[in-house]
Amino acid sequence: MLSLSTTHVAASAAPQREARAPAWRPYPEAEELARAIQGTQLRVTPSARADGPWALLPVALERGFVQFVDEPAASLTYGTIARDIAGFGVALSAPSGYRMNGHVVSGNVFAMFGPGATYFASSKGPTRWASVSFAPVDLGNALGALRGGESTTIGTVFRPVLAPPPAAATVVELLFGALAAAERDPDAFATSQARASLERALLDAFARAVTAADGTLPPDRAKLPATRLVRLAEDYLESHLHTPVYVADLCGVTGASERTLRNAFHSVYGVGPTRYLVYRRLAMARRALKHAQPGDTVTAVATRNGLWDLGRFAADYRALYGEPPSATLRAARGGALAA
Repeated sequence: MLSLSTTHVAASAAPQREARAPAWRPYPEAEELARAIQGTQLRVTPSARADGPWALLPVALERGFVQFVDEPAASLTYGTIARDIAGFGVALSAPSGYRMNGHVVSGNVFAMFGPGATYFASSKGPTRWASVSFAPVDLGNALGALRGGESTTIGTVFRPVLAPPPAAATVVELLFGALAAAERDPDAFATSQARASLERALLDAFARAVTAADGTLPPDRAKLPATRLVRLAEDYLESHLHTPVYVADLCGVTGASERTLRNAFHSVYGVGPTRYLVYRRLAMARRALKHAQPGDTVTAVATRNGLWDLGRFAADYRALYGEPPSATLRAARGGALAA
């Protein structure tokens, strides 16, 4: 993902969040946005209070798709890329910093992902990013053509690409042009010809950027153990979605010491496992409050999700979601009665 730094691009790239066009689809919750994003099994966990809705603007290509995403708050993201796509992620605006699979993302660095790849990200503030997905064979053909050889096989990879500034600027300008067109006219890419034209331009721009970057950013093998370790932890968390999990559980399942696990989480997400699990429990509690069962109370929901300090829970919940947990529960009950 690319945090814009070139003067030419940055001057025109700052998104006007308050003036978002109607083409954007708003979502009140991060988890609703995550479900709407195509091509990945994704979980977006807020780590700060959101000032406004989460939003998505999808643009169909002929065989792939582009998705523009507005995240109004700091977040922690984990996901797996579908096995029938490959492509790139670009941070169009990330003023507070962004981490991707353990790498601090800045300048002209964007992400390349392959089929089935695992994805970790963390932001420290509002972020606008774009995901561009292609059929793997199309991207492989474009890369092979530029390299003067046969089609390149796109493996299960998620890595940063350090693109030369001119190549990065071409990619970004294409994305902002497509975004502006879609905002101005929802039918801008309704025809097969328009979709194919944009797809071809994006394939060429990204393939040129990757080819130009070859050899400039060797794999950071020091990060591999951290991402593998966190993936083991995430796999365990995914299989215990309705169970409070603690650092000791993660140490047990990964075979890592607390210090090693802490270093891995800091490397990948920028926060330690203890704080990460707090965010997870708060998200679980919010989900339970919004879908409360008869007889559920705030205390019951909190303790069921491993939040034993009710005073701290209420304060953390309000700071993250902008309302006390009791208000969420009341709203859920009111909606159920209205239905």
